Amino acid sequence: MNSNGTLDDTFGENGIAETEGIPSDNWLYGLTMQPDGKIVGVGQYHIADYNKILIARFISGLTVSTAEYANPGISFSVYPNPVTTAIAISYELDTNEDISIRLIDNNGITVEKFLENEARNSGFHIENVNLLSPLPPGIYAIQVGTRKGGIAKPIFID
Repeated sequence: MNSNGTLDDTFGENGIAETEGIPSDNWLYGLTMQPDGKIVGVGQYHIADYNKILIARFISGLTVSTAEYANPGISFSVYPNPVTTAIAISYELDTNEDISIRLIDNNGITVEKFLENEARNSGFHIENVNLLSPLPPGIYAIQVGTRKGGIAKPIFID
């Protein structure tokens, strides 16, 4: 499904996937995505006059995590979380750095760039940023980086 509830026509065949070994008259009632990107479904299947529990695991091919790079000499926190329209990002730098702060979606695509190679002195900083456009609710990541590398933390946009 897309974030707006419509079928994702890039999945399966026009948004519907049939699986060998699971006849079409059986049903999945719930789905969840595991941290490794695999989808797990639970439902029921029929054998003669009996209903049985059905558990299926699908390999989605999606990347649903963000990499954490080598320690770039930075730590940060994000608040509030869940986020609606404004985010405060507090961080501390060990040395003077050029810093970049980005909002990344669950496909690893940069949705917004809040700072791009902006010079900051060592020490404690708070960046107050606003989301520039309404985004679908879901899990995103804030990525804070320097020329040495970056780190990312998950946030939920409400």
